[in-house]
Amino acid sequence: MPEERQFYIVSLKHTLRLHRYITVWRPDNAGYAFPLIWAGKYYELDVRAELDYYNNGCSTVAVPCDVLDQIAIHPMPGEIDNDVGPVVPNNAESWRRILANVISEPAYDPRPEYKGARYRKTA
Repeated sequence: MPEERQFYIVSLKHTLRLHRYITVWRPDNAGYAFPLIWAGKYYELDVRAELDYYNNGCSTVAVPCDVLDQIAIHPMPGEIDNDVGPVVPNNAESWRRILANVISEPAYDPRPEYKGARYRKTA
């Protein structure tokens, strides 16, 4: 029997334009981190059972761990506690890969913030 696929939960809400790296959820839905080594890995069945929570497109998207692992880099020295990595750069290319590999079409259109992204219009 194949092993169940695992996902990182990427936080659109907590990844800001000024952040050099993309924010992911820690284990057990408890907190946020930049280094993937500190991130939680969530099983596909659990994520699919609560897509509106884990993959809503407004604040979160669920992405297979192997996708983020492939685009992760070492952090710039001195930016993360003890230079722990790997981390995912907060740029257009990373977001293209992330959004192309979400677990399913989210309810809302994801609008990530990164340097060079269009600013959101406010009412």
